[in-house]
Amino acid sequence: MIKQIHPTKQGQIVKCLIRLPDLEPEEQFLLADDPQLFNEEDLVVVYSITEFLRCHAKGEHPFPNKVKLNCLTVISDSLQEWVESWNNE
Repeated sequence: MIKQIHPTKQGQIVKCLIRLPDLEPEEQFLLADDPQLFNEEDLVVVYSITEFLRCHAKGEHPFPNKVKLNCLTVISDSLQEWVESWNNE
């Protein structure tokens, strides 16, 4: 089981603790909303990083997914930190 680390700021890379329809269970997301403005049960917007990259390459906007804030866990503080972590694996 994943130890939950609650999101604290916009732009963090997160995983969803529940499965979202049409997405891989290991999908990672970019947190679009500032979690400090929401309660734990509120829905926040996240973007699938896979979808984000595909859409960016086509010049399109990714589909926003809405997930309860308390269903997210942080895996990286920023996109830059997340990419840099690939070199440490």
